[in-house]
Amino acid sequence: MGKQEVDTGNNFPRPELPCQTYRLSGKLKQSPWKAVKHYPTPRGTFRTAAPCCDESTAWEDGQPHKTREYEDMMGHEIQVTAKDLFPFIEYELHSQELGTTVTPLDSLDVRMLNSTAKLMNFTYVMRMPMDDEWGTYDNGKWTGMVYTLQQNLADISMMLFWAYERKQVIDFTRVYVDEPFVMVSRKPKPAPQHLALIRPFQGDVWRSVVLAFMGTGVIYWSLQRIWRSFSGFPSVSLDTAVLNVWGILLEEPLVILPFNDTGRILMGWWMMFSMLMLSLYKSSLIAHLSVPITPSPIDTVEQLLQVEGATWGMEPGTGLGWDWFKNNDNPNVQKMFKTLELLDADEQMHRVLDGYHAFFTWKYYIKTIIGSNFTAGLGYTPIHISREEFIPGPTGWGVRKGAPFLDSLDRIQDKLVEAGIVEYWLRELFETAIWKGRMIRKNKILGGEEQEKAYLLVGYETSQEGAVVLNLNHLQGAFFALFLGIILAFLVAVGENTVHATLKP
Repeated sequence: MGKQEVDTGNNFPRPELPCQTYRLSGKLKQSPWKAVKHYPTPRGTFRTAAPCCDESTAWEDGQPHKTREYEDMMGHEIQVTAKDLFPFIEYELHSQELGTTVTPLDSLDVRMLNSTAKLMNFTYVMRMPMDDEWGTYDNGKWTGMVYTLQQNLADISMMLFWAYERKQVIDFTRVYVDEPFVMVSRKPKPAPQHLALIRPFQGDVWRSVVLAFMGTGVIYWSLQRIWRSFSGFPSVSLDTAVLNVWGILLEEPLVILPFNDTGRILMGWWMMFSMLMLSLYKSSLIAHLSVPITPSPIDTVEQLLQVEGATWGMEPGTGLGWDWFKNNDNPNVQKMFKTLELLDADEQMHRVLDGYHAFFTWKYYIKTIIGSNFTAGLGYTPIHISREEFIPGPTGWGVRKGAPFLDSLDRIQDKLVEAGIVEYWLRELFETAIWKGRMIRKNKILGGEEQEKAYLLVGYETSQEGAVVLNLNHLQGAFFALFLGIILAFLVAVGENTVHATLKP
């Protein structure tokens, strides 16, 4: 019996594709890889690039010869410029001078750069920009890393946001990640719990219930008086009729039922109405007591401007975020730019925690800071990141114009992205940084060096089974109602005694 072939998902047709040409070091060469194409498989979609000819063969002057998939730079040392922004790039300065060399630390771009250097056979020296800026066009010239690449002072830069203006003076590799420009603010505090007793119904519902209660009491009293005029039987007074209706609404049964069918029918329907309203009120009240209502967080510039006394800011420095504020046509953004507060990240975050302040920054960068320093052990954080992304933040490496290795960089980054390695590395760096930050904070708390921040203790107490345990904060509305009733009874008692003392002969 022959061996049964098992379909592993890799036995799929691969159509022959023409080899592609590319320009490298000023010469037109044939790529050792055929055009990239997607092929369906039982396990999903597989992206492949089949080799041309035998193994990896290129053609020059009409003759085939062996070559590498990527440019062999033969150990050449390239100059790299970078600006610190974890988790993308992090380093240690060798000195405090601008433009100093740095020691790269574990971060996304450093991992990508080390992999690229191994594949392309080069070494590198990394420096910070001469002015420690990303790069913006100001007074007729560029600044920061863009200027460094424009003047051929460096061969490549680490993460740099794509922009049309920058593309005119430097080149970019493909986009390997998006780092959106977002707004960070404090989450709104829950609504006061002393009003929880009235929140189950909206104002128009409460008004309708009061009118129905008063109207039913008056109608009941009127029908009983009309019936007494025909039958001669005793009727009820107006205050008794209203109190009977009120008692039914509070699930208090009638002590004396009406003598006539008219009154019984009316009270029967009122009992049914009261039962429905009470059922709806009780179910909604439980939800409001256990999970207090929290207003919607701030997600847009328009919402921010509606907050009285709100302020906003970003970190010092020029770059794509600064240009978004400076060159924006939106009148609201122009208004905000005039009062933009430039403070470092720590000061911005403390302003956010004080309330009514928004910090404009980059999404993954601030998520790392929030996860490390502003998140409790169970995941609660008082910080909100806006859902609206004001700049998509497409990110690539900057490359000086005319660099012969740009195509090779693109192919390597393409493989890292398509294989999911960039996403995996980014997630791993994010989780590791958060874990380290929380462990450092936990050790300081255990060692007595600091106490847990009050804003991280704002959660809701839960039992071991996960059920919400109501505390005094949840039930303060009931106690407020009791105190209000006691005060009202005291005032009525004073009034009654005053009246009796005045009318006493």
